[in-house]
Amino acid sequence: MTAAEPSVRPGGYASVVLTHPSLSHLDRAFTYRIPADTTLYVGAIVRVPFRRRNREGVVVEVLDEPGVANTLDIGGVLGPGLDEDLVDLCRHVAENYLSTLGEALAAAVPDRIVEEERIDDPPLPRIRPRSLSSLNRYRGGAALGRALTSDRYGGFSLRPGNERAAEIAAMAATVAARGRGVLVLIPEVRVGSETAAALAKLGDAVAWLGSDRTVRERYRGWLRLRSGERLIAAGGRSVVFAPVRNLGLVVIDDESHVSYKERRAPRIHARGVAAERARRAEAVLVAVGTPPSVEAGLAVERRVLTPVTLPRPELLRSRPAVTVVDRTRDGSRLVPHADTLRLGAEELRRGRRVVLLIHRAGNDARRAATRAFRILEPRRPARLDARATPEDLAAAIRNADCILATPVIAKDLEISHVGLVAILEADAALAVPEFRGAEEAFATWWHVARWATGGRVTIETAQPAHPAIRALVRWDPDALYRWEASRRRETGYPPFAALARIDLPPPRGKAVAADVTRAIPGATVLGPLERGGKAVVVVRAPSRKALLDGLRPLANAWRRGKEPIRVDIDPRGVLP
Repeated sequence: MTAAEPSVRPGGYASVVLTHPSLSHLDRAFTYRIPADTTLYVGAIVRVPFRRRNREGVVVEVLDEPGVANTLDIGGVLGPGLDEDLVDLCRHVAENYLSTLGEALAAAVPDRIVEEERIDDPPLPRIRPRSLSSLNRYRGGAALGRALTSDRYGGFSLRPGNERAAEIAAMAATVAARGRGVLVLIPEVRVGSETAAALAKLGDAVAWLGSDRTVRERYRGWLRLRSGERLIAAGGRSVVFAPVRNLGLVVIDDESHVSYKERRAPRIHARGVAAERARRAEAVLVAVGTPPSVEAGLAVERRVLTPVTLPRPELLRSRPAVTVVDRTRDGSRLVPHADTLRLGAEELRRGRRVVLLIHRAGNDARRAATRAFRILEPRRPARLDARATPEDLAAAIRNADCILATPVIAKDLEISHVGLVAILEADAALAVPEFRGAEEAFATWWHVARWATGGRVTIETAQPAHPAIRALVRWDPDALYRWEASRRRETGYPPFAALARIDLPPPRGKAVAADVTRAIPGATVLGPLERGGKAVVVVRAPSRKALLDGLRPLANAWRRGKEPIRVDIDPRGVLP
């Protein structure tokens, strides 16, 4: 495989950042001599001697002079490397998520399979543009269509209809047919994906980098992208680092999905990194919200993103009616409620399927399943929870006539012939003590409720006036956004403030909280909050810059002191 390498030069010296898992926390670069017979470039992956052992690293600068008295030789080049743009993106990640550059580069470096580098180059796939005519149904769709055939940056917030997957595939094919690269981020799900299935129809044009692929398959796809033999990269959050050339389109499918937040270093939020990469490449950014996040809503409000939405009458034509089962009226504590079971029995008699979503696990879910299956008497019942395997999920989706499941099922799936979707214990979801609790509950309901096309939806609650429930009844995510935006502005939570979570040993809690309070003027420092032998300090700052500027020297000091303190910028949750 061949590819044009930037900044190629023989001899001299190289500044190398270590990416070996045991050393990527070292927040500095080391200088090595480039042997006379070796040609290097910024982004090359190399083997270097460090503490009497060979370690992996990435070249971040090529030097004429070493700047240090003694240097060791670089031991060798380890296959194809990154390009300068990706190295610069990793610098951005390290700066904005308070990781080391080594941790950021390690996230971008693939697991190497040497044998794949010896495979003959396959012929380039022929990619035919797909029709974008369906975008004309949307307000703002014409502007998105024009952007996809231009070479300028444009940011869009797409609220899709039922053809979401096909529309994403059409956008990707249209841009790739013009010779430009495409990144499609898809939530990591345990079984199936409508978007992945639609992209699969593009054949060899797509390189798959998701965790559902083997290491060999991912490396093969990475090599094909790097050489320009593939133009479309698809997969989970790691796709933000895919070596796509001449990037023209970045799509974030279901942009509010929890899987886009990385819990390990460098603890990125893939949505933010993807948006940054689109801006740097002058590519089109399409954040697909099903429904959109509060962050996307604010970006539309501030005209950072252009809304692309279906006319409301068309949206409502494809959405089932939602009925609230108000538990305060009869005081019944039985789950599912008798009204839900009556509707479920009617749908089963009609030969249609019933999906019961329960927001509790363990014995509560078991009792609900026993009651539902005893009364409804389905022929092919299925109960699914976090222990369900992909095979269990696939079998239930294919065959079961009555499914009782925890939110594990609320994914990018297609379940056909559903007459009733019933949301049980909705109040348990709304009671989650995290600032994103209502938003995530609403997104879960939105996902499952759409399966009942031509059918009906019930939601059992003692809070029928809650904004999230009202928004679902009206199929109106804007109503929830207005409430959430007002609440978060008042309480000082993202996206109206910057947030960090610091995990640390309980004995260090008070001292760290005091250090952070002194370091960031105007910040609100909460904690330490302790639970189960763990402690958390939460920091809210008026701006991201103030947060990063104040925490950076502290994070560096904790790292140098080898303290077990972890800083997470833009955390999904704040409780230990």
